[in-house]
Amino acid sequence: MSWENEDDSSTDSDDDEVANICLMANDKETNIEVEDKRWKQATTQEDESASFDDGLVS
Repeated sequence: MSWENEDDSSTDSDDDEVANICLMANDKETNIEVEDKRWKQATTQEDESASFDDGLVS
């Protein structure tokens, strides 16, 4: 079996570029998910401490 453009090195670099773009997009998505999770945890902790403080204030 022979591959089309077997001697064309630009195909390899194009494939590498696509792979790098996919990795960068995945990293960005992962970072957004982590930041979103941290934000939710922080706001949940703030809400819980506010509720706790409200209970102590007379």
